[in-house]
Amino acid sequence: MFIRQEFDENDERAKKKFIDLFYACDRYKNLTLEIPTDPYTVDFYVYNGNRHIANVEVEVKKPWQQYNFTFKDVQILPRKRKFWEDETHNKGKRTLFVLFNKELTNHLVILSETMENIFRIGNTRNYGTEKTRNDDFYVARLDEVNIGF
Repeated sequence: MFIRQEFDENDERAKKKFIDLFYACDRYKNLTLEIPTDPYTVDFYVYNGNRHIANVEVEVKKPWQQYNFTFKDVQILPRKRKFWEDETHNKGKRTLFVLFNKELTNHLVILSETMENIFRIGNTRNYGTEKTRNDDFYVARLDEVNIGF
């Protein structure tokens, strides 16, 4: 379920943190980020020179409140599916899902290839203090994600 207040509190700070981490990483020194003009698509396009090579979608996982990720799996809302399946949004490139803890002190990365191979589960689940209604989740096991870059 989309919660506007949480989005407003976290979206810009997560994007800024990602930009800082991206440009601080030597591995990405020849790459650049572009912010799409469409607010309903991925958060960033990644370029190597003039060549679009990947996309990035960032999010803060509110229940992840400490440095270590203590959950048994990672859940992604179905509305994010468009970022790995719909070429209108991903321009035919892989999408990296970067999920931050609430304090932005740690993050994990899930590749769109992983998302294509995981399954969908149903039912209403407890999500922190909020309850999601009528939302299923895509679930990635921890061995399918990367912690940090």
